[in-house]
Parts: sequence; C-alpha cells; structure tokens
Amino acid sequence: MTQHVHFIGICGSGMASVAGLFQSAGFRVTGSDAKCYPPMSTMLAEMAIPILEGFDAAHLAPRPDLVIIGNVCTAANPEARAAIDGGIPYRSMPHAVAEYLCHDRFPIMAVGTHGKTTTSSLLAWILESAGRSPSFLIGGIPKNFGRNFQLGRGREFVIEGDEYDTAFFEKTPKFLHYPARAVILGPVEFDHADIYADLDAVLSAFRTLIRQLPTDALLIAAADSAHVESLMAEARCPCIPFRLSDATQIVIGAMGTTFTWHGTSYHSPLAGHHNLQNTIGVITLLEALGLSPAAMMHGLAAFAGVRRRQEILGEIGGVTVIDDFAHHPTAIRETLAALRHKFPGQRLLVAFEPRSNTSGREIFRAEYRTAFRDATRVVFAPVFKADRIPPSEQLHLPQLIGDLQREGTAAAVHDTPAAICDDLLAHVRSGDVIVVMSNGDFGGLHGQLLARLRKPSSCHHG
Repeated sequence: MTQHVHFIGICGSGMASVAGLFQSAGFRVTGSDAKCYPPMSTMLAEMAIPILEGFDAAHLAPRPDLVIIGNVCTAANPEARAAIDGGIPYRSMPHAVAEYLCHDRFPIMAVGTHGKTTTSSLLAWILESAGRSPSFLIGGIPKNFGRNFQLGRGREFVIEGDEYDTAFFEKTPKFLHYPARAVILGPVEFDHADIYADLDAVLSAFRTLIRQLPTDALLIAAADSAHVESLMAEARCPCIPFRLSDATQIVIGAMGTTFTWHGTSYHSPLAGHHNLQNTIGVITLLEALGLSPAAMMHGLAAFAGVRRRQEILGEIGGVTVIDDFAHHPTAIRETLAALRHKFPGQRLLVAFEPRSNTSGREIFRAEYRTAFRDATRVVFAPVFKADRIPPSEQLHLPQLIGDLQREGTAAAVHDTPAAICDDLLAHVRSGDVIVVMSNGDFGGLHGQLLARLRKPSSCHHG
C-alpha cells in the first residue's frame, strides 16, 4: 500500500501543487529540490511538507513507497537515478495524478497553445460557485481560490493539459497521460521550440490526444481557430464546436464583456475577444454537463481572474502597472487589444522579455511587428539565455525595433531591468498604463516600477 510519496524536483509549480493534492488525499509527502523559492517554497512550508536541499540518493532513506520525478530532472540526476536503479516504484507527475487521483473522478482538461490557464480557472470557479466542489490542477493561480490546486468532494477534476514533455523517461506530452472524459480545445499554434521542430510536430501531438479520447468522452472545440477544425475530424467521440460568431450583442469595455449566448445574457469581468472565446468554451461544456444558465451567470460574474493575466499590480500617480504572462506573439496581440478596450484612450507602454525558448526566436519577428500594434512604446529586454538558441535562429532585436519604429511604434532595448525601468519612467505620464510581459520574474522589474512611481519625481506629466 502506498503511504509515503517522495517528489524529486518538488518546487516546480506543477510538482508543488501535485504534492499538495497527494497530501490532501492522505499520503505522507516529502520532497527535494536544488532551488526552492517563493511562492512554491511558501506554499509547501504552509502545508508542512519537508523539503530536502539538493538532489542526493541519501534523500531516499527511509525508502518511500512511490517516487514522483519532475521534468526538471535529467537522466543524470543522482536522486532520480538511485530511485530507478534501486527498484523504487516511480512515476512522472501526470502519470501519478492519473493513477492515484483520477480513478473515481470525471477529469475535464483544457488544452491549446493559448487560454488554457484562464479556461481551466474559470471552469473550476463556476463549478465551485455552483456547489460542485471540483478538484483542480492549474498552471496559474485563480484569484478566487488563492492557489492552483484543490482536492474537492465532487466528481469533476479540472486539469490544465500541458503539451510540454512529461519526464526524461517519458518524452511525450503531459496531456496524453490524463484520462480526460471531456476536453476543451482552444487555439493551436507553434510553441515550445525546444521540443517541437515545427507546427506539424505540435499538431501531431494534439492529433494523438484527440484520437485517444474514448468514444464516450466529449470534445468542445474552438472551431473558428486555426487548425482546430482539422483536429476535430480526428475525434471518435462526440464533438461540439463553438464559434465567437455565434455570440451576439458583444460589448467589450472597461468593466469587462457582456454578450448573449443561446438566448442568455452574460457579463464577464474579463476583457478581450480571446477571453470571450475562453468563456464560451467553458459555457458550452457546462451546458453539455447540465449546469443551468443561472448558475453559470453567477459564477462568471464573480470570477476574479488569474494572477499574471492582465493583473493590475497598482495605480500610482495616475499610472497603472499591469503584469501579464504573455510570451507568444498571438498572446501579446490579444492581451494588448483587450487592454485597449479596458483602458480606452490611455497610452500603453510595454516592457517585454523574450524569455521562453520560443519567444526569443527570429521565426516570430514578423508576427511581433503586428503584435505590438496597440502599444505606444515597447522596451525589450535581451533574449533570455540566448545561448540556448542557435545564433541563426535568435530573434534579432535591432531589426525588430527598426520594424516597429517604421510602423510608428517607438521601441528600444536595454540590458538590465533597471535600465528598462529608467526608460519607461522617462516616457510615462499620468493616465498611462505600463504593461510588463514575461513568463518569468523579469528581474523584479514590477517591484522596481512600483517603488519608483511612489516617488513623485519619477513621472513626466506632459
């Protein structure tokens, strides 16, 4: 009988959350990691889960009943190697979730290149507000819950399905391991250039997922998104397409979005057509599961959003600072378009860090030219850890800056967060919105901006 579960690489956001789920399910949980820092270190400490520093075979004494190995671990990891060679039962993170936490539940998975964090967060919240007490495992943190996991009493288990690699011993997408009974499929584009050679490779992974859905599962698909219609054709299970054009009376403004769907008028606090697409996908699924429009209206109206998705960090001296996770040209374009609706008539000053293995590639330069169209000024950080990317494939920032300037968008690049902060504050004025975009911490730029804005001399008011 499995009682003691040990996590190698426990401080990753997914691993820490799964550790919390296992503890909630009654297992004794321990873990190890080379680096443990907030917010995951804080969350694990609050749960009183012991964390061992570094990776060492000695951490496997006393011998655990099960070891879960995170995808941060390589085949040379001494602790993972000792577990495997020592005959201790081991699993990847998604395999462990599927085997130990999903067997008596109804797993619902949100997948796609964009929108899956917001989609899964909104789905979990509406189910919660309707009294369904779902379980969930989400990549971001829904503000209504304050954490990205829950082991609920109900049958639904909402999972954000990631197409990234599972583990060094399972080079397959994570989403293939979850036994999904319902899937919301959003837009699919090229991403994760470190593991996918091209768009065809990405589409192949999604085809495999769709084909393996059981005949009694349910597929909800954003049919007006590129490539989704061809993926729908692979399904053996019932498929319900949804399209933005089927929504009517759409009004997007500073207070969010109102729209009519199947005769019911809804209000969402979220702005932007991409968030409307996410919302309609959730409503379409919940309609199929029998949730009433009244229950969905209530939950949607009370949805507080997701941390790092158009998250307002502060408004100081008339300047609003926003944190956003966008790191793909499509996400950047849609986020800025949404903010243009949310802050009509106000200038958008953007700081962008090409941090992911994909966002720092030249292949996206043409798309970046249009992605930043709604910005007044864009200040770039250098490509993060550029040595990971072959020189011929690296994003050429001077050329991109020239492209933007020729199209009327002011742009610059600076080597440090401090220099980026100086640039933004030299150009900002009261009434502006500063948008910080990165899938990492951007060297603490958010905090620097807020601290400097509190000094009255920081802003120009021309």
